[in-house]
Amino acid sequence: MKNLFLITALLLVSTLSFAQGYTPPDPVGMAGKQTQWLKKTLTLDASQETKVTDLNLKYAKKTAELRASAGDDRAGMREKMQTLNLDKEKELQPLLNEEQWKTYEAKKANMREEMGYGRRPGGQ
Repeated sequence: MKNLFLITALLLVSTLSFAQGYTPPDPVGMAGKQTQWLKKTLTLDASQETKVTDLNLKYAKKTAELRASAGDDRAGMREKMQTLNLDKEKELQPLLNEEQWKTYEAKKANMREEMGYGRRPGGQ
């Protein structure tokens, strides 16, 4: 009985410490990483970089709010995240020239392929 209590207490403590160890992504840091990737990938000029930084920060904050309010509704959050991404891209496209947009679209397609989006389970 004493051992069962000890094991239960250890599991509870480890679970609580694991849950407290998670910190949601920082919107400013997330926006900065996205901007740096776009700057490097698309060779943004200074004006574009400023506008893209503002756009990324705006949507990083919206993403953080969505994650905080989603709770256990993963499917609902995924749907809302997809909508946010589409809205963001609608605002991003006018900030880029035609060649940059083509490069962006190609990189996005490559990332999806590498991550396995659109594949059915079992590789079929």
